[in-house]
Amino acid sequence: MSTGRGPFFCCLNVMPEPKPTLDLVAVSDAEKRIAKSAAPAIAHMGFELVRLRLMFGSRTRLQIMADRPEGGIDVDGCARISTALSALFDIEEPVPGEYTLEVSSPGINRPLTRTRDFETWEGHKAKIETTEAIDGRRRFKGVLRGVESGEILVEIPEGIIGLGFGLVADARLAPDAGTYRASLKAARPPEIPETEQCGDLEGGARRRRARQAGSKAGQRAGRRIRRDRKDTG
Repeated sequence: MSTGRGPFFCCLNVMPEPKPTLDLVAVSDAEKRIAKSAAPAIAHMGFELVRLRLMFGSRTRLQIMADRPEGGIDVDGCARISTALSALFDIEEPVPGEYTLEVSSPGINRPLTRTRDFETWEGHKAKIETTEAIDGRRRFKGVLRGVESGEILVEIPEGIIGLGFGLVADARLAPDAGTYRASLKAARPPEIPETEQCGDLEGGARRRRARQAGSKAGQRAGRRIRRDRKDTG
């Protein structure tokens, strides 16, 4: 009579390692905090957040770049986003004090901020800046050749190189005007240049912040913006 134990089986649930991704939509901790509120609000309207930057200087500026998932945002789209975010930020107050909210399209030199951007725009020229020097250089310009094993593939005159996601500080399209217009016409709705789209959208946010601050300087800025709008009307 056998008293030994039967075979013992051990099953280990091994989770696959997550794929490396690139995320330059928001960089600083403050920008990431604002993006957590802004991105869902923008997505609810059928758009997506492309880039968010908070810049300090003589005046604080909160720059929002947005687009439709299929490409092609217009003035009305920028205005809707600006109105919605202004109302949201009035409640949450993500930026202390007075600031200017700027909403725009990505423009011709579109920032590449997500992994899929380098796949979507494969075959197009781009400029990429790295956080540290690679073979004595930090700036690269070439044709995007996709993504592979956590690296952005770029074809430069010396050949195809791979830039790791963690090394990328900034990246944007750098198309020839003719090439860009032809590809955009074939695949995407035409896009209005950034300067024509949202330059006037700053006024509402600046005027609103000036009223909240209650300063005489802010009141003069509000009157100046209203006069500018009458002149352009």
